[in-house]
Amino acid sequence: MIILAIIAAVTLGLSLWTYKAYRAELTDLKATYETIEKQKKSAEAL
Repeated sequence: MIILAIIAAVTLGLSLWTYKAYRAELTDLKATYETIEKQKKSAEAL
């Protein structure tokens, strides 16, 4: 039972870590996209 608990804890820890990394990646992508959109609008204004 202890081994199963350890495996479960490690799996949960990894999935939480992966989820956080995934969220950070999405935030970066969104920021990059917004920057590109702003640059497009600036270019159109000129």
